[in-house]
Amino acid sequence: MQSRPGAGAILFVLICLMTLWVFLLVEMPLLLGMNPAWTEKIRPYEELLHLHAVCGVAALLAGATQFSSEWRRTYPRLHRMAGYVYVGTTALASPLAIWVALQYTPMAEATAHVSQALIWVVTTVAAFLAIRSRHMPSHQTWMVRSYALTLTFVLSRFVTEVLEVRIPADAGGNATFVWLSTILVLLAADTLVDWNRRA
Repeated sequence: MQSRPGAGAILFVLICLMTLWVFLLVEMPLLLGMNPAWTEKIRPYEELLHLHAVCGVAALLAGATQFSSEWRRTYPRLHRMAGYVYVGTTALASPLAIWVALQYTPMAEATAHVSQALIWVVTTVAAFLAIRSRHMPSHQTWMVRSYALTLTFVLSRFVTEVLEVRIPADAGGNATFVWLSTILVLLAADTLVDWNRRA
């Protein structure tokens, strides 16, 4: 009798499909310079933004491996190396996001981006310290929260650029969207952790 794929496997496939969709429909045209207005807008901080994006993608890929128990059992050394890559790329991507936000976005939006980046760092460091202390349940909780924030790298683009869902300027615009996405992914992360432990 064949076993059905678990919720985690289904969620992983959905995230992969969403990431591929965003890359092909949103990021690739930008990288190829097919949007002159965007190219002109980011010109003052283009290198920083691209470095931030590279680190974000690396964190997205490295972080995904941390949730496979099979990978953890079969390749423990690679699992640890991927964990270090995740922590390192997060530690680099976060301050880059903070710098760009403070220098090139309106104050309300900058505050939201800086807060999200700081929470991302805090959750990642908490996950790292927990595993160093060999406290696995705490590590898993903080890692899920951290990776949920990493996923906003894709989710935000999917919602705004693919689904074309945007918050009106008179309702806070991008600043409100960043706050909402931060709160919702953290709530989803805690719900997932709680559901997994009950299961």
